[in-house]
Amino acid sequence: YVFDDSGGINVYGYGGGNIYRARSTNNGTSWTVTLVTSASAPMTMPVEPAVVKLATGKYLMLARDDAGGNAKACTSVNGGTWSAWQDTNLPLGTNPPLLVVAWGRLWAYLCARRSTPINGYEDKLLVAELDPDAIFSAGGAISGPSALRVAMAGKTAMIGYLTVCRLLDGRHIGYLVDGETLTGSANPAARRRAIPLAWAAWRNQAPFSRMPSHGADRKRIFEASWPACLQ
Repeated sequence: YVFDDSGGINVYGYGGGNIYRARSTNNGTSWTVTLVTSASAPMTMPVEPAVVKLATGKYLMLARDDAGGNAKACTSVNGGTWSAWQDTNLPLGTNPPLLVVAWGRLWAYLCARRSTPINGYEDKLLVAELDPDAIFSAGGAISGPSALRVAMAGKTAMIGYLTVCRLLDGRHIGYLVDGETLTGSANPAARRRAIPLAWAAWRNQAPFSRMPSHGADRKRIFEASWPACLQ
């Protein structure tokens, strides 16, 4: 979900080649659903959108094209009216992308699965570090390939579907489905495991917790776990 400049809560979904927005102005008591964008070149079939607020009056949508190829992007000044689709030059497989805005940068996470490798990577969570102002000014387009690095090595047959939340102290925690048996997720016997990932806000020197009784233990857990996620 994304909070807009008017305090509305916005949730984006897809269906039938369209992207829809559900918006609430009363903390989720009621919702209004509208169609906000559809398939048009270079986007063939938009699915699984990721939307972030870059700054006041600046929103970015990154979506997977179900026909394959690179992720496509568009921009908005209000979260409801969107520009034309642009090619991002970010290769995608069959997993949705995820966008995080932190420390003045835009982080695009891509899941490279065994069945759909990205740039030769398999079973890896990849990340591209981008300039949010430049991306917005270009309408979501990225000129030339972005440098992708490995954020995490997954288990064999990693699935992905990463989600990330920002904690009050500036750190981020993410969850993804780390793996399944090679027989596939359609097999009831397939075992899948969701694992937590933690990122330290290395540029945020604020105290880890406002609750002294809890801070020490939480800080210890995060400092023990996050370096393994940043390879």
